[in-house]
Amino acid sequence: MGENKNKESIQDIIENARKQIAEEKNLSPAIRATFDVLIALLSLLVEKRIPKNSKNSSIPPSADPNREKKLKEKSGKKPGGQFGHKGSYLEPVKNPDHVVPLKVDRSKLPPGNWKFYGVDRRQLFEIKTYLDLLSIKVK
Repeated sequence: MGENKNKESIQDIIENARKQIAEEKNLSPAIRATFDVLIALLSLLVEKRIPKNSKNSSIPPSADPNREKKLKEKSGKKPGGQFGHKGSYLEPVKNPDHVVPLKVDRSKLPPGNWKFYGVDRRQLFEIKTYLDLLSIKVK
């Protein structure tokens, strides 16, 4: 309904422009003909205006009007990792570049009978990118 009002107002503007061009006595015939062609082209574009969709604009396909909505069929599987699927992970490196020892301050632990069970090792993999800028002066 709002689009109809908009269309009518555009038609009114075009008609007003035609009247003003017809009333203007100082326009040359070439300029008058140019205005007539431009107004005719504008009228044609307003009448044949194509609605926006994902093929002729940046609107995503999910926002297309009257699009087919495909529902996914349920697979019957529970979400998450499936039984029997072999997982993969990064293997620890034998000789890491840096070793950071973490010492536990036993005086800060709550009182109790604490036993030493060995060392737990974790590895952190960092990928560092850097830029080396070299300046050369020619004398």
